Amino acid sequence: MPTPDMVKKALRQVKDPELGLNIIDIGLVYDVAVGEAGEVKITMTLTSPGCPSGAEIMEDARMVAEELEGVQSATVELSGDQMASYSAELKSRTCVPATSMR
Repeated sequence: MPTPDMVKKALRQVKDPELGLNIIDIGLVYDVAVGEAGEVKITMTLTSPGCPSGAEIMEDARMVAEELEGVQSATVELSGDQMASYSAELKSRTCVPATSMR
């Protein structure tokens, strides 16, 4: 049976198509739980509330988790509670101030 760390390692394959970065490194995955019967629950957020790639990212995460040996099922749950703080953090890491582009 996989451990949460094994699932997180596999989730590095899932990329945000707009940023080209994996969902683990950019902090979209908050928690991974693995039950005794091989059920995986992934709690994550998206880069923005109206993320156009949200459904794709969530489905990719579910599929990658279900491909692991010993996983019977996987679910992905969105956590909106941390969306605002994540968005601010992401912008600070990925955005270039307009003044530096002159």
